[in-house]
Amino acid sequence: MPAYQIAFLAASGLAAFLLVFSALSGNPPPPVLSTATLKKSSPGIVAGRLIEEEPTPEPQEERIEMSMAAVKPPVAGPPPPVKSETPLTPLPEPSADAKVVEVTKTVVIEDPPVEKTGGIGDPEKRLPSRENAPEMAITDCENYFPRELDSKARITAMDGSIEAGFTVEIDGLMIPWSLMTIPIMPGDHLRMNVVNDLPEKSYHLDTEGRGTIEKESGQFLRWRAPEEPGIYCVRIIEEGTENTLCIHAAVMKRWDGVSESLENYKIGTYQDKPFRNNPRYNKPRGFVRVSKEDAETWLSPHFQVKQFLCKQSGDYPKFLLVEPRLLLKLELLIEELQKQNLDVNSLYLTSAFRTPWYNRALGNKTVYSRHLYGDAADLFVDTNRNGKLDDLDLDGDVDKSDVKIIHKTVEKITGKSRFFTGGLGLYAHSRYNTPFVHIDTRGYPARWYKVEEEKPKNE
Repeated sequence: MPAYQIAFLAASGLAAFLLVFSALSGNPPPPVLSTATLKKSSPGIVAGRLIEEEPTPEPQEERIEMSMAAVKPPVAGPPPPVKSETPLTPLPEPSADAKVVEVTKTVVIEDPPVEKTGGIGDPEKRLPSRENAPEMAITDCENYFPRELDSKARITAMDGSIEAGFTVEIDGLMIPWSLMTIPIMPGDHLRMNVVNDLPEKSYHLDTEGRGTIEKESGQFLRWRAPEEPGIYCVRIIEEGTENTLCIHAAVMKRWDGVSESLENYKIGTYQDKPFRNNPRYNKPRGFVRVSKEDAETWLSPHFQVKQFLCKQSGDYPKFLLVEPRLLLKLELLIEELQKQNLDVNSLYLTSAFRTPWYNRALGNKTVYSRHLYGDAADLFVDTNRNGKLDDLDLDGDVDKSDVKIIHKTVEKITGKSRFFTGGLGLYAHSRYNTPFVHIDTRGYPARWYKVEEEKPKNE
């Protein structure tokens, strides 16, 4: 038999063996995603990989079964949901040596106590100043972000911009909107990959000479942040079109992890050991420095810096943590609510970032609350800007049925990306000013409910 036939038969046999082995082991080869599939993916899907997730079950309408769990130290990727004997944040945390057992169901926390947030806040500070970001924040960054960061141009009536016309992947996060804020440490690299089906399309960066453009190769772009803290506009421009996506690179002020204040702004103390060794609970390396003028800066199409600031008193500058995962989740929440023909142009964020100092000053015992890490928000829909939840179901009453619309929509969008996995709490009780929901992106699913039982109508 000729040598080439022997080689062919050997190769065929090896291929058949691999197929049989793969089938028996239950690990078939992963599917290959095209750029067309990626482009149509929801924000947050990791480029080039198919993430299979167990859908989060929706809570029952009237009665919810409760259980409790903690999180197992991860090896790689987001930590899996697990089970223990102690509730999770934003409640008092379990001890570091609590027993951990893997489970497959969503974590639900029973009878959560009240966590103080510092009040509902001022609608002028917890809502944006207009429906969405002005076009100038995206297309004319040089004037919107002048060289002297403390003297920004005042923007009034201008048409807003939502869709960029293309999608950019940064650290696995898929960004389809025309404006997104990415916190970054001084001197670190911002790597951007434009997801596009057309290889002939080319893109370039416009940074107005700030920072260093290190790579502009078709759809792969890289920028190095300057050492000076501040908000820098990194515009990605599709050549031959007007399509533009602006990244507001928030270059943070370094923090040593020990000092309890920055420029006289009280920070407090973060825990040395991350909760369950989950890297999502690592100490922050820095904070976004916010001047008085910076408070009006747009972070994404529907949200401004001022909505996320801690409510603690004190002069500017203030310091802030805000996670892109949370911004993406909030933008997608607005989009999904609008698809239900609801009049929603932003969300009232009654509480977002809280410093450990302020959290403790309120009397809270939680030291691992996600509010301390910049990826949590307590929110409701308030289009009429009266500081109360809107009557979303138009039945004439504002009650738990309205907040359940938001809650159900959050459940829906959370399953669209592993980056959105996190906590979801429903608060509909007379002790609160208005019903609201809590959302975060802690990396594992957790649910809790504080709902007042309704009295029978015949009483």
